[in-house]
Amino acid sequence: LIQFEHKKLGKKEFRLNSKLTINQSSQLNVVKILYDPNFVIGRTGPMLGYKMFLPEGVKALCDGKRSGFYRLRLSQNQHIYVPENSVEFLPEGTPPPKSTIEVIRTENDGNFVRVEIGLHERLPYEIQQLTNPLQLKLKIFNALSNIDWIYFDPEQNLIQNITWQQINDDELELTITLNQKHLWGYYINYEDNILVLKIKKSPKIEKRFLFFGSPLKNIRVVLDPGHNADDGAVGSSGLKEKEINLTLARITKEVLEKEGAKVYLTREDNPLPLRERKAKVLSFNPDISISIHNNAVPDGVNPLQHNGFSVYYYNQNARDLAFYLHQELKKKLDLPDFGLYWDNLYMCRIPETIALLVEPTFIIHPVQEELLKQKEFQLKIAEAIKEALIKFLDEMRE
Repeated sequence: LIQFEHKKLGKKEFRLNSKLTINQSSQLNVVKILYDPNFVIGRTGPMLGYKMFLPEGVKALCDGKRSGFYRLRLSQNQHIYVPENSVEFLPEGTPPPKSTIEVIRTENDGNFVRVEIGLHERLPYEIQQLTNPLQLKLKIFNALSNIDWIYFDPEQNLIQNITWQQINDDELELTITLNQKHLWGYYINYEDNILVLKIKKSPKIEKRFLFFGSPLKNIRVVLDPGHNADDGAVGSSGLKEKEINLTLARITKEVLEKEGAKVYLTREDNPLPLRERKAKVLSFNPDISISIHNNAVPDGVNPLQHNGFSVYYYNQNARDLAFYLHQELKKKLDLPDFGLYWDNLYMCRIPETIALLVEPTFIIHPVQEELLKQKEFQLKIAEAIKEALIKFLDEMRE
């Protein structure tokens, strides 16, 4: 029996054939991120844009579920959504994730400098690249500063300064200012409960003098021929994108090696799934990664009106090289300019190096498909990549 009483309407009674309970607990469920070799993607909403990437073991409060995604609370006014199958619920009563940070230290580590941030448990973080000045901003959620000291290894000169700001009770932001012209990549992950950021030092770039020397000497370049096992796009005469991508990668490899570069291909004729390509790229410890594709348009779009060359990047450290490559393709290929794009592409989302993707043609355009079959045209594409790399390296020499 349920009774309601109102000052004007009086008392009302209802009898229900069920049990009504009131949950007075304010405890939210704590979840832990499961392993994914490419990290779990935290989105702005179910199937919406990418906000951050979460390694195994990160803990967060779950306060909702929608359309196959759990909503995780980062702070009082920030949330992300992760797939249902990407988290494990911890036992009821698990304390909300929280940590103070007492110490930050840097350590010289060969071609890298490590920044080590000690926490009591693994917390979500977000990292942002800034170019002027050259900085990394690292935001750690549910972290409170109790920072007593920051140690700068005298054996390193890459990191100029590290400062911190407690934005609110739920967000601690570190600003890492770098002492070189360009960001060549970084690794970030947890080692136990220590958040480790490994920042790559600039490679040694040789200066060209008259006909001697090359900026490409000993620069490590990975070329990724797109597709395979899938065919990719197929031209009207039957030319498969996976095959011409490999041909272009092999020719470009020869051109770059003549300049002294150390060039690696992610595949030959062997199948290589897309989600395994990042690991393959990083196995070569590259300075630069370029994924080679040839374009198509969705059904219903006229390729005779929408076609040409294009270049794509995701991380800010690839923006300059993408610009130079776009300019070189414009000079060397007598094709329409389809544009320079920031794009959320898997092969561009590799922060450990400078990663971009190039689409020299639309393979489904009959004229451009025929051009792709010509050795002279293939060499023009390879030369455009070479010249863009040389210009970029000349500018970024320390």
